[in-house]
This record gives sequence, C-alpha cells and structure tokens, in this order.
Amino acid sequence: MLVEAETAVLTTFAIPRLTGQAAVHRWLGRDGMLRLEGSQHTLMDSVFITRLMPFVSFDALSYAAGRTPLSVRRYALATLAGLPPASFLLAHFGAELASANAVSMAKRTEPLSDNKNDPAPGGGNRFS
Repeated sequence: MLVEAETAVLTTFAIPRLTGQAAVHRWLGRDGMLRLEGSQHTLMDSVFITRLMPFVSFDALSYAAGRTPLSVRRYALATLAGLPPASFLLAHFGAELASANAVSMAKRTEPLSDNKNDPAPGGGNRFS
C-alpha cells in the first residue's frame, strides 16, 4: 500500500512541475521564489505535518507542493514519513469504531428469553 500511495502522490506532484512552474514564477516574482527556495526545510515540514491530517486531500496537497520549489527528494521523504502514522491511526480508529458499532448492534438485536423466570435486565423478574 505504501508503494502505491507514494507513487500516486509523486505523480500528482510531478504534474504541476511539468506544466505550471512559469505561472508560479510570474505570481511570486523573483524575490518570492528565492524565499521559497531558501525554506526547503519549512516546506518539507509542512508536507509532513499535512500528511498526518486525514481530512486534507492528498491530491490537493501533492498538486500544491508541486507548484513550490520543494525538491522531489524532500517531498518524497516527507510523504514517506507521514503516510505510515496516518494510515495506522486511521486503521486503528476505524477498527475501534467498527467494533463499537458491532457491540452496539449485538446488544440491540439480543433475543428476549421465553422463560418467565429469567430476570429482567435491571434485575428481578420481568413480569413482576
């Protein structure tokens, strides 16, 4: 799964690199591009932190990062480091939610006993 995810985000990262760098240069100007190029560490940290947020679109982040001067190596490393923890947390919380729903559903569908001597759920005889 990790290889496929990394391949997908690198592909989405490459699209604006191949098509849109001139627009970014025009928009930011020479000074803006120099500031971004000098902040490779900050851009890499931003990608890593954003990868840990499950509600941020991977495609949107990859495309946006591809529009910056962040190196492919740094982008790949930040993504590779951010994917496993996020995947683990999503899988863990998904499993917890699924097991909580299963327990809740099992309690709702418990059959009532036909034996009149069985105690009611709150204690005592159900028909008293």
